[in-house]
Amino acid sequence: MVDPDSMSVIELYHVHVQSAENSQGASARGTLRRKEHKKVLTHHLYFCMRDFGHSVGEDTEIYFSLYDAKRGQYISERFLVRISKEGFSNYVEKMHSNCTIFTDLGNADLSRDLYMVAHVMRCGRMLYSDSGKNKAGAATYRRPHGVGVLSLVDATQEQTEELELTFKVCEVFLFNFL
Repeated sequence: MVDPDSMSVIELYHVHVQSAENSQGASARGTLRRKEHKKVLTHHLYFCMRDFGHSVGEDTEIYFSLYDAKRGQYISERFLVRISKEGFSNYVEKMHSNCTIFTDLGNADLSRDLYMVAHVMRCGRMLYSDSGKNKAGAATYRRPHGVGVLSLVDATQEQTEELELTFKVCEVFLFNFL
């Protein structure tokens, strides 16, 4: 029996800790409990764009997002990568700005039909033929140029803690406007 009047606060704390350990380790019948394995509840997807491989000829904005094909909706915010009209090489020193982490993906998100979608927007003149002309004070327009889709089903089905995938080809479907 513990007498709180005759014991110090530290001794009472140690008795409490020892009692808690004993009650968690064995049940009243003397059997030991199994330690429960912690289940991973959230996952993170690290994305880094190193090369676009498609010349638009104007400043370009590429928006990346995760799409759930079963529910027909996006499950993430959009991530923006900007490419100058001279090409991607201008951004080599800013490589860290072309990376992001899609966070808090649950097990339900990973079991879906998940896709990485890239919306390609060209920023410049209304028509390509006007791009070479330098007019002072001319308006800059954001026009859709193409879209790329990449299935992440194989990557999300892996049971490893870390998995690095390199996608060298992501087909971009161009829009044809009349």
